[in-house]
Amino acid sequence: MTEEKRDEGAPRKRKRQKVQAFKLQVRIVHSSHLREVGIREIAEQEGRSAATVYHHFGILEKEDWIEPGEVEFDRGGRRQLYKAKRLALTSDTEFEQMTDKERYEVTEGVLMTLEDLCKEAIQERALLARPDSQIGQWVLGLDRPGWEELQSDADRLVVERILEIKIESELRCRRTGERPIPSLFLMAAFRAHAGATLRSAREMEVCQHVSQARLRGWLEVCQAGHQTGRLDADPDSHLSHTSMALDRQGWRDVRIELDQMTARVHGIALRSEDRLRESGEEVIPTHFSLAHFQGPTSITAGSKVAR
Repeated sequence: MTEEKRDEGAPRKRKRQKVQAFKLQVRIVHSSHLREVGIREIAEQEGRSAATVYHHFGILEKEDWIEPGEVEFDRGGRRQLYKAKRLALTSDTEFEQMTDKERYEVTEGVLMTLEDLCKEAIQERALLARPDSQIGQWVLGLDRPGWEELQSDADRLVVERILEIKIESELRCRRTGERPIPSLFLMAAFRAHAGATLRSAREMEVCQHVSQARLRGWLEVCQAGHQTGRLDADPDSHLSHTSMALDRQGWRDVRIELDQMTARVHGIALRSEDRLRESGEEVIPTHFSLAHFQGPTSITAGSKVAR
């Protein structure tokens, strides 16, 4: 009887260990994208033994997910750090310290890359490939706490959850052989022009299917914001695009995150409107938009999945 119970539990234990190992590898790669990390740091962060973490660092290095970085010396010891390709992120602090010219050039570069990717997707008719692609854009009236909450949520979504989904999908595709879906996730949150027509949060429309006209319209709004200086006016405004090679599970996960972010923004706008009615504070007209759709094949050609 005891042996039978042990045998029944063994497959579940192996499955649990496999899931735990996968999650640990995702966390290692995720952290390595944002900064150089060491084995001891990850072991303490994840509550795992240094030997276990060392083993998974070795696997990921062998598979080219990470590579050796700087070497640190402390307490007479040597500590090897590891890194992955650094994300092209500009923090609010970095952006605030830039001159107006530097801000303009950074935003110009982001928009040029975005425009090229969108043009490729349109030329390849990728926008028609999936009926569950989504795009939404709104102009909302926020107060200062609402603006700050929106920007914080937008940054957290891109740096934490979207990056995590990207890594999970690429790891799964590499190991299962599933053909990846070239995908684009776009998001913007910046000050709209003073004469913009504000929509009440109670009138927020749901996201729509991505079409060529809607995507071009979104690009035009962002370009106009850039040319008039509104996109660069606030150091914490947001403009990002994330190229991903997703498996089917990853595609579903991004859709869920998009829906949840839309719901959070609805709540932020509602709370802002309630506070504004009481305080009489000046409204911050805010453009918020996000989209997820199949991108050009060049995305998967340059991903970790392609060999």
